[in-house]
Amino acid sequence: MVFYECVITAKNTAPFYQLTSLMKEISLKVVENGGIVRSVQNHGIRDLAHRFRARHPDRDGTRLFQKGRFISVYYDSSPAIQEEVGEILVMDENVLRATHLRARNKLDTINNPYQKKNPYVRRVVQMEEAKKEKEESVLDPPDNEESVLETLSKAVAKANMMDSDDGDKSSKNDSSSSSSSSESDDGASSSDSSGSEDEKDDDGDDEPKP
Repeated sequence: MVFYECVITAKNTAPFYQLTSLMKEISLKVVENGGIVRSVQNHGIRDLAHRFRARHPDRDGTRLFQKGRFISVYYDSSPAIQEEVGEILVMDENVLRATHLRARNKLDTINNPYQKKNPYVRRVVQMEEAKKEKEESVLDPPDNEESVLETLSKAVAKANMMDSDDGDKSSKNDSSSSSSSSESDDGASSSDSSGSEDEKDDDGDDEPKP
């Protein structure tokens, strides 16, 4: 089944009942052979781009027409039925021209299995690829995250080294202060001993001579 659009250009002088019987004949042909007639649209009488020539002159002898009535028939059928519909239109004296087109339908685009011609399939594929990339990025961190981790580890190691250096310096300062305090204690004891010896000498001098 193919979705067709039949654009018919009829004479602007054609009676309405003749055009109605023509549409009924076409619809009956399509439906009897398993097709579906979706719609019949009358676009009214319009000026033609150039004069259309009829196959046979009408009762008034007119064969060239500057205006025409445009009609669109949308139906689904097999290509064989489409050819039979074309033959019916050719045999009708009120039809100036008839053109069959493959009508565009959203369902045709959706059911198209080719990714390049189906935007819906392309969108789904892009969403799946984005989801897959996101999962891979969660499992495997990128290089910039690894560099950040390395920088943090280096900073922590440097801080630990600085703390150890500060501890060594403080221990050295404590040892130097203890040595200086011991030296000061030794100096004080020596001064005390020398002072006591002087006092003894003074006492000896104060004793009366015989």
